[in-house]
Amino acid sequence: MDPRLLCPRLIGREAELERFDTLLEGLPLGAGATLLVSGEAGIGKTALLRELARHAAARGVPLLLGECTVIEARRAFGPFAEILDAAISRAVGGATVEWLERTLPDLARLRGDPRLSDGPVRQREEAERFRVHSGFARLFRTLVGRTPLVLVIDDLQWGDEATLELIPFLSAKLRETPLLIVAAHRPSDAADGGALAAAIAALERDRLSETMTIGPLARADVARVVESTVGLRGAAAGPLLDVLEACEGNPFFVEEVLVGLTASGDLVQRDGRWAIVGTLSGPTVPRSVRGAVQQRMRALGPQVRGVLAAAAVIGQRSDPDLLQRITGASEPELIAALRAAVAAELIVELADGPSATYAFRHALTREAVLADLLKPEQRRLHALIGEQLETADRAHPEDLAYHFDAAGDRERAMRYHEQAADAAMELVAVEAVRRHLDRCVALLPVDDPRRIDLLLRLSQAESDTNDRPAAVRSGEEAYRHAKVIDDRVRMARALLRLCGPRFQLGDTEVAQQ
Repeated sequence: MDPRLLCPRLIGREAELERFDTLLEGLPLGAGATLLVSGEAGIGKTALLRELARHAAARGVPLLLGECTVIEARRAFGPFAEILDAAISRAVGGATVEWLERTLPDLARLRGDPRLSDGPVRQREEAERFRVHSGFARLFRTLVGRTPLVLVIDDLQWGDEATLELIPFLSAKLRETPLLIVAAHRPSDAADGGALAAAIAALERDRLSETMTIGPLARADVARVVESTVGLRGAAAGPLLDVLEACEGNPFFVEEVLVGLTASGDLVQRDGRWAIVGTLSGPTVPRSVRGAVQQRMRALGPQVRGVLAAAAVIGQRSDPDLLQRITGASEPELIAALRAAVAAELIVELADGPSATYAFRHALTREAVLADLLKPEQRRLHALIGEQLETADRAHPEDLAYHFDAAGDRERAMRYHEQAADAAMELVAVEAVRRHLDRCVALLPVDDPRRIDLLLRLSQAESDTNDRPAAVRSGEEAYRHAKVIDDRVRMARALLRLCGPRFQLGDTEVAQQ
């Protein structure tokens, strides 16, 4: 029997899989659709998506996956860049790298190809945004042709604004295309009125999507999970099910508590069979996922804990080469540490392509590891990661800005935030432009003359996002700084910058002056 305590099959989601199969059956008829999978953290959205992939493969339907991550939330079209890479490498629908680069250079640029990154900065207008979105629509229409295709985006709550704008556009433009878009998100993150809420509202308003809400498992389903995982059923499983009531049907929490019980010696494997030792009591059960993760980490050596800490600061996924450079471990030491972390069910190996990467089994696992690190430890690791990424050929400025910002390196963080703003401007991702420029301004000392030009750029970005009061505030601040140093040219630029938003706010007299 495999000693690992991960349920080998998906349980309690039969109705959801049946609905997905129905949508797959409609694809050859040109019945494209968008399916939003909604559920709280740990409820099993990612596990359901993996099962959807198996169902699609069984029908011979290609599936492309893009994941949103906390770091990639700063990168315009982050999951679609990942999808584009997969489409090119797999040549889905007969598409080739040459065809993509010739007809859709903006999309090819997302891959970080240095030959395509030197184009002029384009006007950030609505027509330009429509052109980029239309390019994505043409790409997927070409990839699909007459063959059905499934497009999956996980963790949409961490999606960048450009991605969240694109999904309703694709849903509307490709309704008659055999394309099924599946996007998973946490409902709690859609309740704050932000970009995710706006995207969902747009889909619902135009009836472009349906929502599949993933709820907690019933006690009977938890019993099936216990039977599939540790082989206990009936009266033998009763005490375990009573303890697992505290998990409230959350599959991830159920697995974490089972692992915690083995670590405490309350659940043991003897002669190939699992058994409960003694009487299960409340204190033996981890009070939270963080407690369960920390309990397992305490049983690991310092080198394994160091590798896990570095991996958590890098992000949800880690490249072993980067991990080795940061931790200073030898290759055998790193492999041993990764093997121990996999055995402890804290990370999983993802062999997608010629080399493997390592990912935390769940975002909550990574959060628990991060929560156990002191702030100085996190800053030190962010600095090391940023310095290593600076030497990489295709490092994204968003990643560098994120790590140097978290490391407290203001100068380098500002430099890369500005580069990230330039990259987002190329893709007409105006919200990302504004976010990066806003951070640039915050990082500069108030008396730094560079603030003037950055404030003018920020004012323009705020106008592009229709936040005219903010555009006026930034423009006026730029004017005040220019006046202090008696820079007449920049004073004039600030006044010109203020005309538009002032006029649009109805201050026509001030705008004319």
